[in-house]
Amino acid sequence: MSDNADHLIGGDWFKAIERVLRASTGDLRELAQIAGADPKTLYVGTSLDGVDLRGQDLRGMILTNREGAITDEATLLDPERPARPNSGEAPSPALARKRAAACLAERLAVNLTAKKGSLFETNDGAVRAVVTTSRRYPRAYQAYWYCFYESQRDYLAGAPDAYLVLTGIDTGRAWAIPLGTLEPFLDEMKMTRRPNGQGYWHVSTKLVADACVLVVGDGLDLMPFEV
Repeated sequence: MSDNADHLIGGDWFKAIERVLRASTGDLRELAQIAGADPKTLYVGTSLDGVDLRGQDLRGMILTNREGAITDEATLLDPERPARPNSGEAPSPALARKRAAACLAERLAVNLTAKKGSLFETNDGAVRAVVTTSRRYPRAYQAYWYCFYESQRDYLAGAPDAYLVLTGIDTGRAWAIPLGTLEPFLDEMKMTRRPNGQGYWHVSTKLVADACVLVVGDGLDLMPFEV
């Protein structure tokens, strides 16, 4: 499930699970409300294969993996987002960035405009994103590798809501890490400084089953940040 449920960790989380288990409804919107979470984003990344959605009004809810769900003519759903590439020729980095930015914009319910290269922001500048891409590396300890420049960090620091978006070109998957979550780990990352004085951090991730983990310290599970 999405990071929308993070505030339920601990005793509140177990109480929420108990309320859901005792509920007499199978309606996804009602179950999210019973759990005290936002129905719009709670099910991001959750497989709905085999889930009975017949008769449910799910408009306005982001359901990223609804293939195999049971629906009927009374099921109300928003149009599906365009499928991400998972085979064949990979998209260009520019197209991959554009797709990832669109996914983040949908997640946040905002409009993100490309400013220059990897930089995206809303018209008022309140939300900013740096969208970076990586090809897949055939290494168990490092599936994806990214450069995160000091100039990019400075750009993100100028907005109250800012994200570094890591994108895997081969699958189209993307993980939007809030700057506030990322910054404590930067000192643990390798940094390279170029002759012109510009420096960048080496950001590496690895895959553990279907999860993507930031390679730093004990590892940071990026699943809650997938968009």
